[in-house]
Order: sequence, then structure tokens, then C-alpha cells
Amino acid sequence: IFSIRQNTNMLPVYIGIDVGTQGTKAIAYHPSSRTTEDGSDVVMTGTILARASKGYDVLPTTVDGRAEQDPADWVDAVRHVLKEIVSGLSLAPHADDIVSEKYILSGIGIS
Repeated sequence: IFSIRQNTNMLPVYIGIDVGTQGTKAIAYHPSSRTTEDGSDVVMTGTILARASKGYDVLPTTVDGRAEQDPADWVDAVRHVLKEIVSGLSLAPHADDIVSEKYILSGIGIS
């Protein structure tokens, strides 16, 4: 995970990417919180701002029913979902930040 300096005039956006066996998925998320009515607890809430996914093929082999995948497909899928998320939020590099008029990229997590 990396963080980028936050501009207080913009809403922070975090991108989560899941690289799985059948495809890669990503979401852009804006976190927020609220206090319970009695003031005893803080509840984390938030909004999913964008979603993207891209599937890839499994390459069959003749060995014991095993299957293989091309790691280049994983890299291509991550690039694809990031491009969709970034364009959906109109994020673009600007000086030291990745920003749009409303959002600033504050972190990325990959699993």
C-alpha cells in the first residue's frame, strides 16, 4: 500500500485490487465515518465510486488435469482495471498527486 499527500479540498479515494484465478477486480472507495446516536462509537461507512473487472483464460495442460495461467495476463488485467477506475473518476497525474477536480488518490491495495 502506498499513500499520496492529501489535499484537504478533495475527497480521498482508495483503490482495492484483487488478482484471482479467474480474473482481476478493482473498486474505488471513498471512506467516511459517523458517530452512533448515543455518541458511544464511531461507525466506518463509505461509498464505492467505481468498479472494474477483467477475466482471463486458464491454459489447459495434459498433466493430471492441471491448468496454467500466463502471468502476463495478470499484469494486463491489473492495467486494464486501473485504467477503467482512473478514467471513471477522471483521475490524472498532477505535480506530486494523482487527482481530479473532486478526488485525490490516497492509496492502493493489491491482493
